[in-house]
Amino acid sequence: MFTRTWNGTHDVCYERDVNGGYAQILDSKDMSCDATMIPSIGPIEMIAINGAITCGKRGGTTFVE
Repeated sequence: MFTRTWNGTHDVCYERDVNGGYAQILDSKDMSCDATMIPSIGPIEMIAINGAITCGKRGGTTFVE
């Protein structure tokens, strides 16, 4: 019925300091992280909602109408 591509995330280096925390996006795999490394998540085709895939048949009036 519908689909959309989620573009994923970048590699992130997360570090805490006395003022809280901050995250830095790593530009390349060669960059080092001396704190907590949060690996990227690749693109995902979003076709399911809560584990269920919805199918439909087009017909009737449009959503605008």
